[in-house]
Amino acid sequence: MYEHHIDEMTKAIMKRAINTFVLNSNPEIDQHIREALFSYWHDKIAIVWTVEDVQEYARENHADGIKLTDDQAREILNDVFDNTSAEYGISWETIDSYICDYIREVS
Repeated sequence: MYEHHIDEMTKAIMKRAINTFVLNSNPEIDQHIREALFSYWHDKIAIVWTVEDVQEYARENHADGIKLTDDQAREILNDVFDNTSAEYGISWETIDSYICDYIREVS
């Protein structure tokens, strides 16, 4: 897990905790969460694909410079997640295939 993913997860947890428990932002709590996340991910890996990855790929690699909304890109990512075999993994080719499928469905 890249450090920026840990940072993003920490921020998301703190934001939810502050809103839920009416906490003040606290660097000490932030550090504990960050350490817990690093500890959890210490012996694991995860390949992260984002909405921005899908949007950028569609914009740069399709003839019409397709502009996908966040919701559309999220739907494509969910389809990839739900229907791709871990045996083969996910590549840019996989993302492209699902973008093409999505475009055909909505056309």
